[in-house]
Amino acid sequence: MKKLLIILLYFGFVVSINADSYKYPSWVDAQRNLYGNSKLMEKTLQKYKKLADNNPLNCEAQYKVAELTYYLWEVYSFDKKSVEIRTRLINVGVEYSKKALKVDSNSIPAMFWFVANIGVYGMMKGPQNVLNLAPIGRKLTYKMVKLDPDMIFERGSWGRLLGKLYSFLPSFPISFGNINKGTVILEKVYKKYPDYGINIFFLAESYAIKGELAKAKDLLEMGIKKLKNSDLTIFVNRKDLRISKNLLRLVNKSIKNGIRFIKPTELIDVEHL
Repeated sequence: MKKLLIILLYFGFVVSINADSYKYPSWVDAQRNLYGNSKLMEKTLQKYKKLADNNPLNCEAQYKVAELTYYLWEVYSFDKKSVEIRTRLINVGVEYSKKALKVDSNSIPAMFWFVANIGVYGMMKGPQNVLNLAPIGRKLTYKMVKLDPDMIFERGSWGRLLGKLYSFLPSFPISFGNINKGTVILEKVYKKYPDYGINIFFLAESYAIKGELAKAKDLLEMGIKKLKNSDLTIFVNRKDLRISKNLLRLVNKSIKNGIRFIKPTELIDVEHL
């Protein structure tokens, strides 16, 4: 019995050490070799979940599951996977980002990926769920403002989250949406990181909702040129280029048809065409 206990303790120690010393791929390596490949992402997700489950007190192990889940959801959206499959997947992201926050409530990545995943979860479940979850997202985002005032994490991190919340949500008395406030925040994000594709089309979306379609058109055309000249082995560059082209088609169509502004629901649909 004593020998068995020693063996079990040793095995648990080895598992913990292996997981703690595991090196997740760099951002560039992940974007080139992992993200965009749904089969490899699914296989890697199982590995990440096992590492997280074997190390419940490791915050990074938990939020890495949520990060990968979010990117896999994006790939599934482009691949037209069913709503049921995507909803089941995003539940995993919410679950593990919650675990990450329990381990470290001040972890910026944990907060970022939790807000990103609950945003998608709310969208998948319908408008009322978006409204119910939005205050939680705003609370955590403002906490990120204090911890990362210069928006270093994810090149715009909380600015994109907060800007999109204000731009896409309905205003008082339904919710706290404020298109002017959202646009100002997203302009600051874009000014700080003008070459990051997602910052370009998020701001363009805000202009479109605000009714400044000409500004959205000019920004998207400029962004598309930048993205075409970027490193297209990087998954987000390919993804942002595709979305920007979709958005530009919608903006041009709206201008041609004399539409003054574009509804947030139309923009959400277009992002995943």
